[in-house]
Amino acid sequence: MKTTLLFTFLLVLLMASCKKDDNSPDGIHQPQDIEIYNNVKVIDSTSLVFNPTETNLNTGLYVYDVVDSPQIIQVNDVIIGLDNEGYIRKVTSANYNNSQVVLQTTRATLEDVFKQGDFNFSVGMDDLPPGNTADSFAYLLENYNLYDSESLNIQVDYANVSIRSNWLFDFSFDNQMPDYFKFATDDATFSSAAKVSVTALQATELLNRTDTLTTSSKKVVHWLDANGIPVPIVVQLDLYWLVDYSGSFSGGTATAMESQIIGDFDLGVQYQNETWNGLYSFSPNTMIFVEAPNGRTNATFNIAFRPYLKVKIYGVEGPRASLALMEKWEENVSASSLDWDMKGEVWGMAFAGASATILGNSLLDCPDQEWSSPKTSHQMPYKLIKASGYEQIGLANTSLPEVIKVQVVDSKDQPAGNVPVYFTVASGSGNTSPTEVLTDEDGYAETSWLLGNPANSNLQYMSANAKFADGTALNDAPLEITAAIGFACGGQTSFTDPRDGQTYSVVQIGNQCWFAENLRYEGSIPEVGGPSDWEALAHTPAWCYYDDSAAYNAIYGKIYNWYAVNSGSLCPDGWHIPTDEEWTILTDYLGGSNVGGGKMKSISGWNEPNANATNSSGFSGLPGGDRYGTGNFYGIGTYGCWWSATETLVEDAWSRGLIYSSGSVNRTFYTKSKGLSCRCVRD
Repeated sequence: MKTTLLFTFLLVLLMASCKKDDNSPDGIHQPQDIEIYNNVKVIDSTSLVFNPTETNLNTGLYVYDVVDSPQIIQVNDVIIGLDNEGYIRKVTSANYNNSQVVLQTTRATLEDVFKQGDFNFSVGMDDLPPGNTADSFAYLLENYNLYDSESLNIQVDYANVSIRSNWLFDFSFDNQMPDYFKFATDDATFSSAAKVSVTALQATELLNRTDTLTTSSKKVVHWLDANGIPVPIVVQLDLYWLVDYSGSFSGGTATAMESQIIGDFDLGVQYQNETWNGLYSFSPNTMIFVEAPNGRTNATFNIAFRPYLKVKIYGVEGPRASLALMEKWEENVSASSLDWDMKGEVWGMAFAGASATILGNSLLDCPDQEWSSPKTSHQMPYKLIKASGYEQIGLANTSLPEVIKVQVVDSKDQPAGNVPVYFTVASGSGNTSPTEVLTDEDGYAETSWLLGNPANSNLQYMSANAKFADGTALNDAPLEITAAIGFACGGQTSFTDPRDGQTYSVVQIGNQCWFAENLRYEGSIPEVGGPSDWEALAHTPAWCYYDDSAAYNAIYGKIYNWYAVNSGSLCPDGWHIPTDEEWTILTDYLGGSNVGGGKMKSISGWNEPNANATNSSGFSGLPGGDRYGTGNFYGIGTYGCWWSATETLVEDAWSRGLIYSSGSVNRTFYTKSKGLSCRCVRD
């Protein structure tokens, strides 16, 4: 009576669990009439209590304590039990006494249970500790010391995994043999991300290692209706989150790699027509970022975060599957230069296979079949690009006013620092300084280019190059950079003032043509009137330092008040005193007021330290001092000041000044009665 009630209860559960799912994927066998052999016995745990020992199980001895009215089990019966991971055994001997039933058994298979029939069920990834969620397995690992030795440390800053899937088990038996089996999941989701930091202190080699990060297990009992007889299928999922890693380092280095993979997948194996086939579909989105190495060495490092699912049916190993986040980086250095490169890769890898012994004795195992997704890479350095300073016009045997600047970037167009860049003049007999530069943290390298003499062409060439460790050029390298030799002011290098015969050097700075000397003209300057308080000064508009010293006049030129500037007659025809805006154009071309002064100052004639003086512009600024409205002279050797033609107020006008202690240009205004130097710029 007790056994009948138990079977009736199980049958009700079975009918509910086998209800057809209208959303089940195509190609799944729908439940059909299932026929089992008469000698199949499901152990009734209310009458026989399993009492296993490891020794007994290893020898196939299954012992039960008798509770009440034991089941009759005979030789050649096939027993099915739910205890532990479940079991399915064939009885070779049976012994009874008042308190125990002792069965000697051998392993049985599903073909010993089912004559024919189709059935299927699915098992989800939920309820898998320690990181289960409502419909998936998810787990996060942080600040985990994976490996530590005197020469090598591997730190997992973080690693996470999430798998959302239902695994389908589909069986078909015909003519007392299995003729179809499918273990697979479809439209499942896999995501994994990790950041790993590696520090090698010296040369070392790490052989292949596999560590287990966490394990999870889940047992499921699925009941089948075999013509009114409930038959349990006992399935156990064992999920191992493994990490495989290895490396080889020729010296010290340190870096970190961050990667991610996410996507929907189909995965599994299928037995049909006496043949095993793999089932796979996975096109994930992948991301990788590798930090620039701190050190220079040849190194290779591999790591894989790999959830590995093993399935047992009645405690016997069956199908298995794995998806993995695969990572690899390689660092290479040149033996003869400072050239280096580094490349990181990430991709997805999956495999599935099966041990077929639980299905039937006639089936061969399905060896693991492996698939890989396309690789995503991060490479540094990767490409060389122009930044600034190309296609300039300069003078022969003169450095270009603007430095040549290039930038090295990685494959994500981010700056790559500490990369050697080589600058080489290809034609024109000029030179660069320096010729080899390491990029800064923003990926930039720069050099000055001194143009040579024109030979057959005024166009001159130089190249900028950067290389991988094997000596091949980066992408888009080498860069060809051109400059043209122009003629100052259309070929004019000097100008003679027809009014007094004074000759002035002329220099082109950007698109402007300037006197390269201070004005010395003192001819017919019209009497210019000013406010009555300064009228006398206005009638004597030009002076030389120390009251018309001929020696100072030859070097520093004359000093003029602004009323002479405003007369419009200081500069010869075709030339004029520059406006405040024209001075700004000059200083902007030279890099701005903070640095332009050094490029404008003559390298001699100044008091020490004559800070930052290069005279690279050819302006040849000298410290001619100034004259106060009181008639006193000041500042020779210390500073030079030049009028602009732009007034600010009734009493003041703009000027520019240079000083011995700084490389900057000072923009300020002075009273119009003050005496300053003057330059002429061509109309």
